[in-house]
Amino acid sequence: MAQRENLFSDLNAYNPVPSPDGKSVAFVELGWGQEGDRGFGRSSLNTTIYFATKDGRRSTKTNVEAFLGEWATDSSAAVCFRDYKFGLVSEKGWQLQENMPPRPPPVLGAYAPAERVAYVDSKGFVWLQRTKSKTLIETPNGPMAQIDAGLPTSDLIVVSPNARYLAIASTVAGEGFHLWVYDTQNKISTDFGETTIHPDRNWDYLKPSWNPWFRDSSRLTYISAGALYTSTPDGREKHKLMEVKNAGLPVPSIDGTRIAYVSFVPRPMKLRPDLQFWGGTTVWVLDIANGKTAAVTQPSPDTTLDLRWLDESSLVLDRIAEEPFYKHDRIWTVDAKAK
Repeated sequence: MAQRENLFSDLNAYNPVPSPDGKSVAFVELGWGQEGDRGFGRSSLNTTIYFATKDGRRSTKTNVEAFLGEWATDSSAAVCFRDYKFGLVSEKGWQLQENMPPRPPPVLGAYAPAERVAYVDSKGFVWLQRTKSKTLIETPNGPMAQIDAGLPTSDLIVVSPNARYLAIASTVAGEGFHLWVYDTQNKISTDFGETTIHPDRNWDYLKPSWNPWFRDSSRLTYISAGALYTSTPDGREKHKLMEVKNAGLPVPSIDGTRIAYVSFVPRPMKLRPDLQFWGGTTVWVLDIANGKTAAVTQPSPDTTLDLRWLDESSLVLDRIAEEPFYKHDRIWTVDAKAK
């Protein structure tokens, strides 16, 4: 295989998210040891938001310590969140910042919010809040809808490009993600069942991102029970495309003709052989029309938490080495043109 991979940035970084207009890439620089903090938990993790040009040649560091969500549809800013604060951020820093309602004590059944948020152009910020008996899609002005019961520990909300649908992936501790789509126009939710975003159950620890939507909002892609699917948002037209093994992060190309995804080869961790490190990663591209797949990277010993289409002919992804405290994380671009 010819060389098709290029280093996007030499910063210790992950979770690249290209803007909808394709001109910029937001990402998160990682570091360990908050000032005055000598702990080993996630509270000691530095997560600084950067913006870069599409080619990665110019990067701008912001003053925002947060995790990164999706961009606003007009590419003016990106969603950031951490520690129950959230807002929109651009190269100039915070444009708009809000706090979630005060959190109650962590008692079973308490009215507690999730940490992730999304931004819907016509409605502002949305997130999930849960009681023991119900799940609410919450906004600063009150609940938008109720979708399900239960107490998931993590919730990923991804707004469709036309802002009509919310893809909601939730997980219970130690279990996989469960996928719903909520239609804000018809005010109904569709249950897509168990879904594999990433085969590593600890994928959500660093709050990386995944966007399953086709650009025209007519379909989304996902992996369920070892198979790659596309479906309309209402779930009425589901298409099983192929069987996959130890795969995740499926993302449609900008023109909707291809789907990229990552396969993994797990191995025992160096320091904890009783646990698995999901390395051995290879990026694949499926041509939906003819069903053919092609590997567009060499296998890497590192893991990948986020994969995106940068433009019609290239992908951008992170690679996280098996190093304590995330000491070696890099962002790469990949030539995805058919050979």
